[in-house]
Amino acid sequence: MQHWDLAANRYYYACYHAVQGLFIAKGLPATRKHSGTVTQFSLHFVKTGIVEPIYGSFLARMMQLRQKADYNCAFDITEKDLGEFVTLSKAFIDVVENLLNQKEEL
Repeated sequence: MQHWDLAANRYYYACYHAVQGLFIAKGLPATRKHSGTVTQFSLHFVKTGIVEPIYGSFLARMMQLRQKADYNCAFDITEKDLGEFVTLSKAFIDVVENLLNQKEEL
């Protein structure tokens, strides 16, 4: 039995927690909602040109996929649904890690 919904959850939370760590390291306020995290990431990192737009839209799409996986019993995630997100999750975390290694704050 494949658990693609569980995998979607774990990939999303790896990215989500990486962004939360980035906010802390850069002196940005924590957000209370997942949508707030996506919005703040876009505002401070994507719209400023620090991060490529693909990563802002990726985080938003990953949040939506995770919500479907966790809360929509009628929606089944397939390996194909998750395929693109695996590669992008790894690249996203690499981008965040590079930002964390930069010393300056926003």
